[in-house]
Amino acid sequence: MTCTSVHPPLQDNLHLLPSLLLDDYSTLVRPRLAWRRVGSPHLPAILVLGGISANRLAWQPQGQPDGWWQELIGVDAPLDTQKYQILSIDYLGGNGDSESPCNSERAGKDFPAITTRDQARAIAALLRQLAIPALVTAIGASYGGMVALALAEQYPHLLQRALVICAAHEPWPLATGWRHVQREIVRLSLRYHDAQSGLQLARALAVTTYRSGHEFDQRFVPGLDRAQGCIGYIEQAGKRFSQQFDPYAYLCLSTSIDTHRVAPDRVQVPVDLIGFDSDQLVPPEQLKALQAELNQAGHLTIVPSLYGHDAFLKPETHLDIYLQQHLEQCA
Repeated sequence: MTCTSVHPPLQDNLHLLPSLLLDDYSTLVRPRLAWRRVGSPHLPAILVLGGISANRLAWQPQGQPDGWWQELIGVDAPLDTQKYQILSIDYLGGNGDSESPCNSERAGKDFPAITTRDQARAIAALLRQLAIPALVTAIGASYGGMVALALAEQYPHLLQRALVICAAHEPWPLATGWRHVQREIVRLSLRYHDAQSGLQLARALAVTTYRSGHEFDQRFVPGLDRAQGCIGYIEQAGKRFSQQFDPYAYLCLSTSIDTHRVAPDRVQVPVDLIGFDSDQLVPPEQLKALQAELNQAGHLTIVPSLYGHDAFLKPETHLDIYLQQHLEQCA
């Protein structure tokens, strides 16, 4: 658990990167990349990356809403900020302060496609600007795991090892089908100038794929009861998301998931993998296939969990133990 009585150094900044040539051959001219550092800049560096709705706020100081990995980062936490500086970013094309459809001159539907390789290029440029010669490890979950793999493939000299959680070298076809339907809902709502309703419905559908059927069976009564059934839960999740996320950023990063490709045999650093037995989006068999193809396969751990793809956000999953094991391998 994080010791809340001691606050590690915290730095937020917005860097202008050199012009970034993207996979689609378009160029972002001096794009902004928002980043956060928790811990002193002289310490060894670890990069943490979450899902498409995550941002650089992996850890937050006391008095602010918790970061998305609050319990795992801080003084005496598994990602101990007395030993490491913890870096995180807002994704290009996403909903944060980095260059995106929300805040670029090329806004909305005119913003270029962004791939996981493009995110890796931006991270490499950031590390150069921060004078960080190499990361101890890149730890990514969900979309962040895809980006960590792309970084390991393209820039093996920039990291010693990687930990990839509920992500693989390519999208699972059934999951691509689900995301396609979600994007089409958003596109249809944009045509009718009601993006919020479309995002709300798309996210409600997405939540049913993030979790497991067993969890829903245990938590909710059958039928259409909004108070005790699943409908009220997924509607509320959709409403919260639609009030916080830009529809074009959602389309950009959702598409980025489905264009993701990494050649496992070209990854030249050790990669540890963690998956969950109830994950519908990245099933264990896909991770087993990835491990078999990696040049330097690390440990593969399949964790029993009710929580499906979202299990990496749940304390009950005991990710702290697996993070400690991974960092021991890095040492």
